Amino acid sequence: MSVTRALRPALMFAAMASSVLAVGCGTAQPGPGSPHPARQFTEHDGANGKTIHIAVGDKLVLILGSSYWNFRGSSAPRVLRQVGPVRLVRSSRSCPPGVGCQPKRALYRALASGKAVISAHRLTCGEALACTGSRGRFRLTVIVR
Repeated sequence: MSVTRALRPALMFAAMASSVLAVGCGTAQPGPGSPHPARQFTEHDGANGKTIHIAVGDKLVLILGSSYWNFRGSSAPRVLRQVGPVRLVRSSRSCPPGVGCQPKRALYRALASGKAVISAHRLTCGEALACTGSRGRFRLTVIVR
């Protein structure tokens, strides 16, 4: 039995394991015919109050920089539907309990042509700091074509 033939099962297992890990970590590249990677928007890149255009089948990730944000979801779930629950994002920086510095992330998928609004609100903009003006509101209009 040749060395190559003896190692074939181990090599196949290693290739499958690395594929699973790559997909699980979000590093896999889309293949031919695959949907585009999710477009990401945050409150810090000027998305608040903006209108964006995406295509049916596209995914959109919204990350808001505080655990104090409460997502209201999509105004038109038949056009743009939230996929799964809102999740806290792990951060490399230290975030003591109660400070609210851990970002929140929501994933959406465009299902049909139309218009939807993603909104969120918060009452607290930091430890013992009430939000004033528009700092407590987030709104992103999504046009799906």
